Amino acid sequence: MKLPLKLNNENDIYYNCTKPYSYNLFWYMIDGGRGIGKTTTFLIDGLHQVEKGYQFVYLRRYKSEIKEFVHKNSMAKILDDVVYKGDGNGGYTMMWGDVILGYIVPLSVQRSYKSSNFDKVNRIIYDEAIVRQSATYRYLQNEVTDLFEFMSTVFRTRTNVKTILLGNNEDIFNPFAAYFHIPLFQTTYVDKERGIYCEHAKNSPKLIEKEKQTGLYALTKGTTYGDYHYDNKVLGAEKVIVAPKPSNAKLLFRLVFTEQTVNVYTCNTNPPILYCERRDKIIKDNITYVILEEGNINYLYIDIYRKKLRSFVYRYFFNGNIQYNDEKSGSIIKWLIEEA
Repeated sequence: MKLPLKLNNENDIYYNCTKPYSYNLFWYMIDGGRGIGKTTTFLIDGLHQVEKGYQFVYLRRYKSEIKEFVHKNSMAKILDDVVYKGDGNGGYTMMWGDVILGYIVPLSVQRSYKSSNFDKVNRIIYDEAIVRQSATYRYLQNEVTDLFEFMSTVFRTRTNVKTILLGNNEDIFNPFAAYFHIPLFQTTYVDKERGIYCEHAKNSPKLIEKEKQTGLYALTKGTTYGDYHYDNKVLGAEKVIVAPKPSNAKLLFRLVFTEQTVNVYTCNTNPPILYCERRDKIIKDNITYVILEEGNINYLYIDIYRKKLRSFVYRYFFNGNIQYNDEKSGSIIKWLIEEA
């Protein structure tokens, strides 16, 4: 069967799933800038699987996201005349004539699907799986386990299947990366033994050139949003203020990043500030949080940092009330703010 698709993923402007699929693995986690074509290319691939006799699941976190996808008729940009039939659990079956294309499912109620039949599904596309720390939508309490449970429901014992997680921002401390202890990486990370492929997808040069012709590019060029939207940088404060340490600085805690330690002080100034002082050595005591150890993320300390310190540091950071002993110290803290 051949579907009359309106788009294809055989160009070099938008993101293409050919590269990750060339590894023939099971688990794919891909993040990148908005509008680069991640969701579209995997939906197109899902429809190509339908042409081969399979089906796919388009997964989102909440019912409200599912309703928005259906209300906007989001499949229409790829295929006309798709009909959505509610399943009574907050999800939908996607139909094209008498053909079942696949299913739209909210992960938050995955238990409701335990008795469902997905025996023709060979792709799960989990869209917006990776979210910004300050986003309106947040990770489920048991997100990783819930996804594993749903994967088990869908795939059972079949082996010719794939799970794809997509997101718009590089959040290396997301619960999936934490579960698998995925280390820092620049472009791609592959673990063939466990069947894992991870990628920080970038805007293609041709797409950037195309977007440079838009009014939004001209309007936001050189701004924080422009860096986020076109260069895939995470939104956040940019300015690093290098200054001498105030005489009334009081040590609060230390952060270790491989071979460096950043001492964080509180200072009774007007307004109050935090002062971050970098040392080219490891200092460990009872107020030390080891964030990176030999380049690997220490998820235990990240979790403690999130619960005890993150909101406190955020407040100072986004109010511009942190000063540093050097530029590198500022870069380290900015990285921590954006990623943790």
